[in-house]
Amino acid sequence: MWCIPVFLDEEIVHQYYNGYCNNILWPLFHYLGLPQEDRLATTRSFQSQFTAYKKANQMFADVVNEHYEEGDVVWCHDYHLMFLPKCLKDFHTYDYARHFVSACTRILGLEGTPEGVEDQGRLTRVAAFPIGIDSERFIRALEVPDVIQHMKELKERFAGRKVMLGVDRLDMIKGIPQKILAFEKFLEENASWRDKVVLLQIAVPTRTDNASAILASGKQVVMACVLLHASGFLFGYLFSRLLRIDVASSRTVSIEVGMQNSVLGLVLAAEHFGNPLTAVPCAVSSVCHSIIGSVLAGVWRRGSPKQLED
Repeated sequence: MWCIPVFLDEEIVHQYYNGYCNNILWPLFHYLGLPQEDRLATTRSFQSQFTAYKKANQMFADVVNEHYEEGDVVWCHDYHLMFLPKCLKDFHTYDYARHFVSACTRILGLEGTPEGVEDQGRLTRVAAFPIGIDSERFIRALEVPDVIQHMKELKERFAGRKVMLGVDRLDMIKGIPQKILAFEKFLEENASWRDKVVLLQIAVPTRTDNASAILASGKQVVMACVLLHASGFLFGYLFSRLLRIDVASSRTVSIEVGMQNSVLGLVLAAEHFGNPLTAVPCAVSSVCHSIIGSVLAGVWRRGSPKQLED
């Protein structure tokens, strides 16, 4: 792959990437709204970030114009470069493509079609091109000795139990604390599963330069685990020891607690392992539109569907 760098100075990076992209666009595109500190910010700070955003996009455009040759395809990737093309054509989620066509109809008065947007007989094609994973790399990883050994250790460790695996980025929209609370609710309502299922959660840092946000997300996960285990430890273990209740009896009073594209990895794994595997993406994630047979989950609902109906 031939790469051509675009050099941004430190101030532009701070205002453009850390500021406008990740503090304004990213929360809005994930239906979160602006962070509290940004809501209190002045219009001047917003304007300076937006100015840096446009300047950075122009710097990318200058490099593209310098190296572009007729017939080349220019791919403007993600929300960081929305100012780069004169007319957006490609999106990585179906929702974004649909919202763009709707905005052209409402704001510009253009005719929206299933293929894109029409203006004076000219069709601008709008399509969704979901990102995927490097399947060959995943398959090769299964043959690495360290991976084989780790898989063997996991099978021995969780033998006889169902394993619910979560692979999520460690940020505020992935719902890891909600997942832990939902698992606690499941065990609370289905006592027969307490010794038969375990939740294994892998949390991957999003941006290594944003240490405070990663730390805050990590604290939420740790707090969720502590809250779930604290009552079981206090009443199920300490009180049982003070009252000298035997182990078998003490078990009856303890509380026991067992698109990013990680779901695609699970779908791929299902083709190479005999065990039945089911992908469970969030109902509002983009990857749910790209895979068949997935079970959608609403991370904000703690009660079961039957309870919510009642």
